[in-house]
Amino acid sequence: MSTSYRLRVAEYLDQVCLPVKAKEMHPEIKLEIEAHLEAIIEDLLAEGLSEEAAVEQAIVQMGDPDKLGVQFHNVHKPQTDWNLLVLVGLLLGTGMVAMFAMRKAVTTIAVHFVENTLFYGVLGLLVMAAIYFWDYRKLNRWSLILYIATASGLLLTKRFGLQVDGIETWIRVATMTINVSMVSLYAFILAIAGMMKPALGNHVSLLKRIVVYIIELFLYVLIPAWIYLTVSHISMLVLYMIGLSVLLLFSRKWKTWLSYITVMTAFGSVLVLLDDKFSYTVERILRQFNSVDSNYIAARSMEAIRSAGLIGNGFGVSMDQIPFYYSNMMFTYLIYSLGWITGMLVVSLIAALMVRVWIVTRVVADPYGRNVIAGLFGIIAAQYVVSMLMTAGLMPIMDITMPMISYGGFNLVLNLVVIGFILSVYRRKNMIPSVIY
Repeated sequence: MSTSYRLRVAEYLDQVCLPVKAKEMHPEIKLEIEAHLEAIIEDLLAEGLSEEAAVEQAIVQMGDPDKLGVQFHNVHKPQTDWNLLVLVGLLLGTGMVAMFAMRKAVTTIAVHFVENTLFYGVLGLLVMAAIYFWDYRKLNRWSLILYIATASGLLLTKRFGLQVDGIETWIRVATMTINVSMVSLYAFILAIAGMMKPALGNHVSLLKRIVVYIIELFLYVLIPAWIYLTVSHISMLVLYMIGLSVLLLFSRKWKTWLSYITVMTAFGSVLVLLDDKFSYTVERILRQFNSVDSNYIAARSMEAIRSAGLIGNGFGVSMDQIPFYYSNMMFTYLIYSLGWITGMLVVSLIAALMVRVWIVTRVVADPYGRNVIAGLFGIIAAQYVVSMLMTAGLMPIMDITMPMISYGGFNLVLNLVVIGFILSVYRRKNMIPSVIY
């Protein structure tokens, strides 16, 4: 094709892309249309048409560029996952119902359950909306800095933070108390999602593979595990390892995951043998499984569930036999007060949320976006599962609550931040080219 007619095609392609606001998709759209045009032109030239006539007729066959551009814009415009939003709304509604019940049930402490949950819920929704419109990929370039800041901040709060339940990883900002350990979970996963690289090709030497593996092992597993053990926050270590595992498995790095688990087990065993502090920490964890308090709460939890029946013991009924039931034993309370039917509905909502997020990971082409969703939501899902296992006495009682349902203002904000990231990734699923130009 001569230069003049190539300019004619280029002009047509530019006009097609004019209505498409996702500018990153322009090269891919042009490549696709140009391939169709060249195929049509070759057929027309074979029929004996001149080059000028073949080009013009091919453009006519492709259609009006403005209409075609609008069609491409509709395909590549921002998307909103309304299914996910509905499920989140239902869980938030369940949490509000629970807080109204808490206002009637808890009379021993002065807590504004409904007012605080409304305030932090609105704050969380505003942050979620901001993240939804923000391009999550801008965070990728700062992954290493985020990792260093997270590790440093967690160690500094160990030295200077507020102490809550014997753990010095809290800070106070105005009237808000922030659990830095919980923030660090999501920050570490966001950093690792950006730092994680594709598998090395066969051309890479064995020595380089070993070096890369050792660096990643320390960054992804050993350093975070050592920090969480140092600050004595075992429940955060459990959630972190689950989140990291989900991230690795969704990235199809199950062999790497198995090797990390093996190395961490060996590393932990050495620490226990050589360091009295870590040995004491492990003993404390094991005692938790068979402690009198843990067994007592588990037994009371099962008694409460068995006594609930289909419709429960009444909205706002007190459950004084279990301490702090408005936080880590909220699932037990929901069943106790509103019955087995409500418990099954809550489990169904949680299962539907997990399935929906899994579907989102399947339709997102961007590897970084998939990693962000898998890792962040892995922590949310782990909290749901662990909370239900604690209710049944299958895990020791830990400071882990049910996201969007249990009482906890700052945790609610964090939960909605995670949903914001998922929505941000989904919003751009058709706006990111499959080929990098």
